[in-house]
Amino acid sequence: MRICSATTIALALIVSAVATACSTSGRDTKESAGEVAIRSTPDTAVIPVRWLTDANLFSLFGTMNARQIAAADVELESWHVDSVRAFAVTVAREHAELQHLADSVAQQIRVVPIAPALSQPVSATMQAQIDSLRRAYGHSLDRVFIRQQVASYQFMTDEMSELAAVAERSEVQSLFAAARDSMNAQLARARTLQARLAVADSTVAADSAAKLAAKAARAAARRDRRSAVP
Repeated sequence: MRICSATTIALALIVSAVATACSTSGRDTKESAGEVAIRSTPDTAVIPVRWLTDANLFSLFGTMNARQIAAADVELESWHVDSVRAFAVTVAREHAELQHLADSVAQQIRVVPIAPALSQPVSATMQAQIDSLRRAYGHSLDRVFIRQQVASYQFMTDEMSELAAVAERSEVQSLFAAARDSMNAQLARARTLQARLAVADSTVAADSAAKLAAKAARAAARRDRRSAVP
């Protein structure tokens, strides 16, 4: 993990730009307490961020919850698989509950959320997933939704511990610990659904191939019978 200067982070709101700037630094993040890495997606570069406040953490958490609820809403508009619909319902409900909990904690400790510069690339990344859902059609929507939920929950669970590590108050640390446990459970459900859909799709593909083979065999048999007639 690499450290970027505060000036670089403030100016680089695009993920690729931040990742490029970070690659030139030779210091390790362990040299400065309070740093946390936010990943734009599980497959892209790590973005080091210095000294996020509790107000910043509440804002980032709110962004993640809002985008997850929005993604679930897209699925619920045009779902085809009952089990995926049920999962989308739990996604929307649990993130609404997590946001309510975060709002309560923030009110109790009198912290007003303040969006850091990092909010823009995080929000843009999660919004891009929602946009791709809207471009999905038919039964592919359920598959795309589950695939993205696996990626989203892996991303968020990886970050919850890191966000908790830089939280200033114990209440905020406990909030992110609870959120991590909830998201880990959702990640497990998403992976189970993804595996079940893969098996179902494989079975359908095999059945389709078998039917095509049988149809071809019958056609060949008819041709043979016609050619055998004197």
